[in-house]
Amino acid sequence: MKSTLRAVSGMFPLILYCVEDETMTSIITNAAAISALRNLQNVNSALETTNERVSTGLRVNDAADNATYWELATTARSENSADIALRDSLGIGKALMTSVQATMDATVSELQDLQTLLVSARQAGADRSAIQTEVDGIVSRLESLAATQPMNGVTLFTADPASNSDISYVTSINHSATTTFGTLTVATDSFILTDSATNAGILNGTAAAVITDLDGTTVSAATDATAATVLDPYIAALDTAIASAIAGAQEAGASLSALESAESYLNSMIDARTVAIGDLVDANMEEESTKLRALQTQQQLAIEALSIANSQSSSILGLFR
Repeated sequence: MKSTLRAVSGMFPLILYCVEDETMTSIITNAAAISALRNLQNVNSALETTNERVSTGLRVNDAADNATYWELATTARSENSADIALRDSLGIGKALMTSVQATMDATVSELQDLQTLLVSARQAGADRSAIQTEVDGIVSRLESLAATQPMNGVTLFTADPASNSDISYVTSINHSATTTFGTLTVATDSFILTDSATNAGILNGTAAAVITDLDGTTVSAATDATAATVLDPYIAALDTAIASAIAGAQEAGASLSALESAESYLNSMIDARTVAIGDLVDANMEEESTKLRALQTQQQLAIEALSIANSQSSSILGLFR
């Protein structure tokens, strides 16, 4: 305990007395140690926070770190999860429409080749037997195209237009108080190549049905005298069939383009949210690593300060020696 001597003089003899300083040494309460301990605890807390940010890469790991930022980031992550699932499902639709477009394009090409053969067979002196062989090959390929299942057992090219259902795709999600969905509807009746029930398909939808009447001997049996009468209805029917097949290919192509646009939009939204989430909760790793080194140094100094403060009490023993 520190003290000072003060003298009081006057009409009485000189009197000396002790006055205690404001700072004293106590074996009960060590104020310096308490202060050093609190400082060490604060440094340890800051170090723990910085360590977590460095290890996770996030400055907002939960609502306790920043409730507002955490809520915004969590909502954005949820919206991204929904949009990612939707984007992935659009890939299935794109694959289907790509397959449909390829089939319709092939159908157009085969029909054009078939019409060219019939025009040749109409001419005097044509080798109609050889042409018939080529016609039979094209008809066989058209039948194969009509029987194609574009994807996962889906049958689009042989059906009944009256009962065939259109295909609907969800292309966007409006994440608002009332969730709404953007959709794309594909008219599948434009893809029907054959319909045995009502003869309304592209290849058998006219009186001169392309794949049911042209094979066999239709062309080879014609003569120079009868070629025009026999073949002209088929040539005219092919004009109609080609136009319908082109319309089907156009529908598939337009649907594919719409799905690709929807996918691109979803990617843009996902990327924008990802950047926003990073701005809200990501840690600045350069700043945190610098802070980490500084806090580690502060921790060592705080431990040393606490050790010094604790040793002061033991010096009291020297007063009793």
